[in-house]
Amino acid sequence: MQNQKGNITLIIVGIAMLLIIGGGVGYFIIEKSIQKEEQKIVQQNQSKEEVKQKQEPQVYINYRDVYYINETGNKKIIAQSIKQSKNSDGLEYVKASLSPNKKFIMLGVLGWESVSVYIYDIDTGNIYNTKQSSSSFGNWLSDSRLQIIGECGMGISCGKFESINNIEPWNLKEIKDETGLENL
Repeated sequence: MQNQKGNITLIIVGIAMLLIIGGGVGYFIIEKSIQKEEQKIVQQNQSKEEVKQKQEPQVYINYRDVYYINETGNKKIIAQSIKQSKNSDGLEYVKASLSPNKKFIMLGVLGWESVSVYIYDIDTGNIYNTKQSSSSFGNWLSDSRLQIIGECGMGISCGKFESINNIEPWNLKEIKDETGLENL
């Protein structure tokens, strides 16, 4: 009988040990599983954040005001049109274009007989006047310099003008053709 009690005790102790060991293994497996799920969630959130950060900057005009949306999706008004009044000729933005290097925005202003071109520096928030009036708005060159071609007329700059560099694209110079004459 004592032998049977000893065997039963051994069996109970064995079962208890199996439960303890098995429970520990089970806990370990469940814990690892939870950690993997948490890692997946963190990676998904990071991926969503990276996608948000990789958004292409945009510029657009709404009711003659110019808006800029940066890479992270933040939107702001960068230029507001001014209505014509007795004291002001007004200022109406009708064209906005982002430079290829995404550092500047060309702003086209419609005047009485000509257009004026301004450059908004995204880093500083300053607006610079190119001081060239033309019959057409400028265009960005692939190296982020500006090009304006002006037709001759009253109050309009004649010729072809290009930015000196892409660091200050509002500084323009007149481009001469191969003969050295002004490019009209």
